[in-house]
Amino acid sequence: MPMIHGMLRAIPILLMAWVFSAAAVEPPNIILIVADDQGYGDTDVFWPQSAIRTPNLRRLADQGIRLTNFRVQPLCTPTRAALMTGLFNAGFNKAGSAHEHGVDYRVTYLSEYLRRAGYQVGGFGKWHLGSRDGDHPLDRGFDHWIGFYGGGMPYHWSEGRESVFNGKAPYEKRWKHSTDLFADEAIRFVRTNHDRPFFVYLAFNAVHTPLWSSARPVFSARSDWVRKIRERGFSDPSTIEYYALIEHMDDRVGDLLDAVSRLKLDGKTLVIYMSDNGAITPTHFAHFPQMGSNGPFRGGKASPYEGGIRVPFVASMPDTLSMGAVSNQAAVEADVLPTLLEAAGLRLPEMNGPRRVNGRSLLGMMKSPDSVDLSPRATPSWLGCCFAFVDYPWKLVGVSKRIGRPGAKGMDETQGQLLFNLETDPAEKTDVSALHEERAQALWEQYQALYHSIRTPLH
Repeated sequence: MPMIHGMLRAIPILLMAWVFSAAAVEPPNIILIVADDQGYGDTDVFWPQSAIRTPNLRRLADQGIRLTNFRVQPLCTPTRAALMTGLFNAGFNKAGSAHEHGVDYRVTYLSEYLRRAGYQVGGFGKWHLGSRDGDHPLDRGFDHWIGFYGGGMPYHWSEGRESVFNGKAPYEKRWKHSTDLFADEAIRFVRTNHDRPFFVYLAFNAVHTPLWSSARPVFSARSDWVRKIRERGFSDPSTIEYYALIEHMDDRVGDLLDAVSRLKLDGKTLVIYMSDNGAITPTHFAHFPQMGSNGPFRGGKASPYEGGIRVPFVASMPDTLSMGAVSNQAAVEADVLPTLLEAAGLRLPEMNGPRRVNGRSLLGMMKSPDSVDLSPRATPSWLGCCFAFVDYPWKLVGVSKRIGRPGAKGMDETQGQLLFNLETDPAEKTDVSALHEERAQALWEQYQALYHSIRTPLH
């Protein structure tokens, strides 16, 4: 099977199809940063009431554009699969979830497109898209990979030393904290490849479990960051842990931006920062309560409500993207691949493997949000037990099985579909399906038609 996979990726016609356009003689560098489980309210940039300080995310926002209506899938793997492929429902195979079984080999990853176009491709942190031959990052377009394969890992070397890999071999150097390990390696990669186009995929494991709890009273945050949060007057260990992990991550994002700046690459480096799904909060939890916040939104990770799928998104490229702009135009995680391909001067394929590409480029809108309107489009967020279908401002939600453990609020079965108007009710407090029966039925039929086209799991 690996031989077949290699033959598929070596077909010359594919190599010829992805050449730079004349307008992109000098393609930009690309940095894609993905936080893990960081909610909309886990940063003062998107939720001013937040006590979590993220000055480097604000720095990016001041140099670029914030999207306040950006949605993802409710869990890690489906979002990451859509990021890499531009496809809805790429995170599930006939054999099971892509976190264990990867994605159909006929489907090309973002990393593979960029590598074929001459980029140096480096990945650092969480993968969660399979580790077997053919699914490994090195088999999927990455020249260099240092990270882990699963959903989460211990933050400290003593517990997590066997979780990290350099390529396909164990990472042999001693490291202290995973946030520093992944940031340091990303910075090293940028310095090494500063004289040629590079793509950095920096996927932190913050702020995913394991976190401090009464059952596990050990800080995963670095001790100096724990001290900084305590000095601001916080005393609850769970709060200290959560805030310290996010602020430490933000600090290391700043170090990466500083490295790009020192190399005088600011104007030719596109940086995107986002989260893979919403946060687990004290009232909404899939496993146990955490101190995350989704701002004004209902629910959290693993739920179809806005708290589970609307996340922070910032894009920055000085002198190219609009600076200090805020856009409420709706976008989704599958748009990342088309956006980055256009930025690199590559043509967006109509098909990716057996599926039609679902995402669309956001680049024009991000350059001129006041004059470029994205056409209306309905998009799904889906898990086996729940779905959300957004045709902004309308949103249809269905939950067929209770989400989360007993004690989590508002996560019960919906007994049918709920309809919300996100423009007037972003917190999804009032179901208006009885008042708009025709609209709810039309959305349900739209969702069924779309789901029918993507429901068959990829091989």
